[in-house]
Amino acid sequence: MPTCRPGPLVAALLVGLLLLGFGFARVTKTVEEKAGVCPKLKEDLNCTQECNSDGKCADNLKCCRAGCASVCHMPNGKN
Repeated sequence: MPTCRPGPLVAALLVGLLLLGFGFARVTKTVEEKAGVCPKLKEDLNCTQECNSDGKCADNLKCCRAGCASVCHMPNGKN
């Protein structure tokens, strides 16, 4: 009866996980955080989702929370 050798299978799984990990790290590093601090904004009752990160906002605008909403807005000063 042949014995099952998990060595090559385990090695292939580890290599695959490493490659996935490096791919994920590359994707997460593309998120851009812009300088400045979001001002306190009036709550938007419509829960508008204009952005989900600073990188989605034009020029120097930051993605800021306004209650349940996320909007692109000019930041205050520096961090």
